[in-house]
Amino acid sequence: METVELSEIETRKTAYKIFSRLFYYPGEEIARLLYGGVIGEWLEQILPGKEAERLQTWVASRSSAADLLEALQVEYTHLFITAYPNLPAPLYKSYYTEKELFGADARNLMDIYQQYHFKVSSHMTEMPDHLAIILEFIYRLLEKEAGDSLLKDFAISGLTDWLPQLAKRIEENASLPFYPSLIHLLQEFIRNDLSLQATQKSGA
Repeated sequence: METVELSEIETRKTAYKIFSRLFYYPGEEIARLLYGGVIGEWLEQILPGKEAERLQTWVASRSSAADLLEALQVEYTHLFITAYPNLPAPLYKSYYTEKELFGADARNLMDIYQQYHFKVSSHMTEMPDHLAIILEFIYRLLEKEAGDSLLKDFAISGLTDWLPQLAKRIEENASLPFYPSLIHLLQEFIRNDLSLQATQKSGA
């Protein structure tokens, strides 16, 4: 696949958009992009290392995009939607920061979304502190260059206090390598992004 050089801001926007889509319930479009190597090769380009390789290798081992989609949907449901007797790895911030669903963090995020007229797709019914929605909000801010840098920093740095707990639960309960690799790649990208923004501010 031909490598396309992106500007720093375009790379950031694309990354948050892709990670957001990957943490929503898997659909046919994502399965096609994964199976065709588009997403995996892009991840290997911006985050080279064993996790990107492991993710891409596992995806390539599936027999078809349909087979990949079925495997991801089953795994996503098990990890993030429903499992007996307890849900292994909820994707909600307030679950980890407040030990409850729709806590203060979720309500604060809802207020921020309303302030910036951010609305998720009409068919999405997740709570405001769902990981995919937070990532989509960051992407939309970057896309529209809306809001100030403090809000963007808040949205991004606000992920670092609970993603390690989520990653641990995914690692302990996953039956496939996809989501463990994906959450580690997300954490690595956010660390790199925060470091880059801090460096730019200090040099400004």
